Amino acid sequence: PPPNRPLRGTPAAAPRGGAVPAMEEAEGPVVRAVAWDLDGTLLDTESLSVESFNRALAPLGKTFTFDVQRKILGLRGTEWGPIVVSDLSIPEDQLSAEQLVAQWEQGLAELMPTVQLMPGALSALSALSSANLPMAIATSSYAEAVVHKREARPEVFSHMRTVVSGDDPRVRRGKPAPDIYLAAAEELGVDPGECLAFEDSLAGVRAAAAAGMVVVAVPDPRLDAEAFTEAGATAVLSSLEDFRVADPRWRIRGPTTAP
Repeated sequence: PPPNRPLRGTPAAAPRGGAVPAMEEAEGPVVRAVAWDLDGTLLDTESLSVESFNRALAPLGKTFTFDVQRKILGLRGTEWGPIVVSDLSIPEDQLSAEQLVAQWEQGLAELMPTVQLMPGALSALSALSSANLPMAIATSSYAEAVVHKREARPEVFSHMRTVVSGDDPRVRRGKPAPDIYLAAAEELGVDPGECLAFEDSLAGVRAAAAAGMVVVAVPDPRLDAEAFTEAGATAVLSSLEDFRVADPRWRIRGPTTAP
């Protein structure tokens, strides 16, 4: 597991199961719903993604690097395809951006039955479900890819009221634009400012913050945690195992919870 890293921002999380001091509680915004990124946040798809990239690139003698990966986290295929082709100096006549995306999608679909959950994903989902919060997935993945992920990990999707995918017509602009999170808030029937969003990418954090949400970042440990705070994250966690519903940086108020 990744090394422990302290939470960023204002006061430390409340002890497990402990009450939140009233003075600290008053400082946090009220949260009535949750929007989740999917890949790299709930599902450990990043290792599968790298494998799929390398399958597509091997015939060209190319290797998918972390420097390229960090540039495209959270983006849609139409957006990351040209970046990968350019950064890896792939001649257009050997493999176009569109062809790379198609091969990557096919490879990922083949690998998806083996996908694992991110540490702490189910416990965080269960805790928020127990707090009566409606939840949505806001993923840059296209709807067809989401089908494979739902089949592989139905226990994640059983907690969700809805899924907004990257090819939803309301998502005219991908992350870091707020479109997908505004659509998720609309589906959940709440103001975006009443949503807690979970993200693993800088583009995703910027998108959720631009929508006005309270953002919890759970980035790859190789990335600079401070950059996520600067991008708008209220908290930066090493793992979803560190998430606490009673954290004073937000006040959980489900629809059936008294104010």
